[in-house]
Amino acid sequence: MFKQVVYHTYIGKSRINIVMNGSYVDPTEKIGDIAYPYIVQNKDLDIKNWPDYYLIGFYDPGTESDPENYFQVLKPWNKTLHHLYVTGIPKNAQSLEPFRLEDCIWSSYYEDDLHGFLFQIVKNDKTLKLKTT
Repeated sequence: MFKQVVYHTYIGKSRINIVMNGSYVDPTEKIGDIAYPYIVQNKDLDIKNWPDYYLIGFYDPGTESDPENYFQVLKPWNKTLHHLYVTGIPKNAQSLEPFRLEDCIWSSYYEDDLHGFLFQIVKNDKTLKLKTT
């Protein structure tokens, strides 16, 4: 919904460690500099609730003995297991439900003075759908 705003948002607001090329990504890295724009293929859908950007990779939720979770960014041609989606949301939205994705296995939300940002991880073998559709 807010592609330009999401582009310039720091990846650290996701509250998950992002690993790329064997190193942790600086939390001040802009989402748009490392992620792909998400394009809704079905032109009949109302696109305002769909994600703005996504990363391709592997999500590791951590373990009880090592609870640190991370998302390992991989190249599209590698075997990937998950997608991390980022959606810009109006500040003080009544609910996050219209923006939530089906089959989400991890999510976090951050809100600044102007906008909200919903981060969600979904397995890549799932058809991307909003919970409300």
